[in-house]
Amino acid sequence: MRAGRVLGDIESIILPLQRISDFCTRAVITPIPVFVHLITQRMPVLAIESNGRIEKTALYFNGEQIAGVKELFLNIDEDGTFDAVLQYQNESGDIVNKQVFTEYLDGLKTMPPAFTDEEAQQMQLLSVDSSGAIDDTFISINDQPLDGIVSMFVHIKAPVKNNSSGLSSLFGKKAETTERGEFKAEVTFRNEDDSQSTEAIF
Repeated sequence: MRAGRVLGDIESIILPLQRISDFCTRAVITPIPVFVHLITQRMPVLAIESNGRIEKTALYFNGEQIAGVKELFLNIDEDGTFDAVLQYQNESGDIVNKQVFTEYLDGLKTMPPAFTDEEAQQMQLLSVDSSGAIDDTFISINDQPLDGIVSMFVHIKAPVKNNSSGLSSLFGKKAETTERGEFKAEVTFRNEDDSQSTEAIF
């Protein structure tokens, strides 16, 4: 009787432990493919950090500051318009145009952060998380989600230096002219009374 009781006691311990082991095995193994799926499905993130002046503007893609940017054009509205075009000089020196959220930005150059933490505190940070579809887009400023957006327009164009072949070239000199850059960023909201108001982002 004593031996039977001991065996029974051992089984009462082993069986729950086996169930716990089975549960732990499932708990550890099952989430892995789900976690990988979530990583692979992460949406691209484009961020613009600026004080409203083009010389104090930095662009980030998936958390890394990008270099060689020539022009950025964002035009998003609630009717379904979604344009997000980035023109940049890639690592091979070619100028390319890419749809930011739906195309692979091959050869995109990165650089260390241009602003110190103190400088960054004086900036606004606009972030756009998107799959390239208007109904799968999240916009925030300084990590605060924006609601009631009717449309958003951003156009940033770096100044371009061109060599002129005008009269000065006749004297053995090429004049260098600079095409002015452009910086425009605004968002239109729908108010509670159904009216609309447009505000500068930076």
